[in-house]
Amino acid sequence: MRNIFALLALLAGTTVVAQKEYFADYSLKQVPEGMGRYFVQTKKKDGLWHRTAWYYPEKTIAVEGTYVDEACTQPDGVEKSWHPNRYPKTSHQYVKGKPHGVWLGWNEEGMRTDSINLKEGHRTGTSYRWHRNGMLSDSIEADGKGNSTQVSWDEEGNMRSAGRWVNDTSMNGRWQYFYANGALQGTEDYQAGKRIAIACYDEKGNPLNNCDQQEATFPGGLSGWRRFLERYLDGSVAVNNRAPYGVHTVVIQFVVGTDGKLTDMKAITK
Repeated sequence: MRNIFALLALLAGTTVVAQKEYFADYSLKQVPEGMGRYFVQTKKKDGLWHRTAWYYPEKTIAVEGTYVDEACTQPDGVEKSWHPNRYPKTSHQYVKGKPHGVWLGWNEEGMRTDSINLKEGHRTGTSYRWHRNGMLSDSIEADGKGNSTQVSWDEEGNMRSAGRWVNDTSMNGRWQYFYANGALQGTEDYQAGKRIAIACYDEKGNPLNNCDQQEATFPGGLSGWRRFLERYLDGSVAVNNRAPYGVHTVVIQFVVGTDGKLTDMKAITK
């Protein structure tokens, strides 16, 4: 009987759709029912897999796109995502898995964060990124073959760095870094992504001996970090929100600036 219905559907010109639904974690990998951050639905139609993911439990759309493969690892077409508050988050274009076209991004308040032009996986033309206050953060001029020049500014509009890239992701040649007052802070020389020389200066232009960055630590070390948490973490938040007894993990998103400052901190989970 099933074969007859399938044959009738084909004769009528109707596409037979394969579909599956599951819960997924932050990487959109399947997890046991009720445990995921997303509820995902995939359908095969017109030769492509259409995937839609909703935030769970908010029941708002999170990601939507079309893919070549059932695992949805090779996007083809436009892949869009949204913040939990329903503002758009990203809009990315692909051709058979390769980034191709305009890539756009927005923060959770609806402000543009980046605009990138891509051709067969490489940056091309002029791309921009913006700070949260609307000031320009980065400008990249690329030739579409992996070579580009980047200039970056801080939130006050002061130029902080400038340099070149090869293969889109490897620093090359001399990179310069500046203090907020415009004085040269340091230089780094790269060869195909490998740093071969470094120099740094104080704000008066005097050379400094130790230029390499050290690993960031909290003032007072581990014990200072523990005291900070004991003072400022409010354990009643979980209780007041009727969270079940146990250990709870909160995912925090933030931006680390070139000066080491943390900004744009927000909780991704509840």
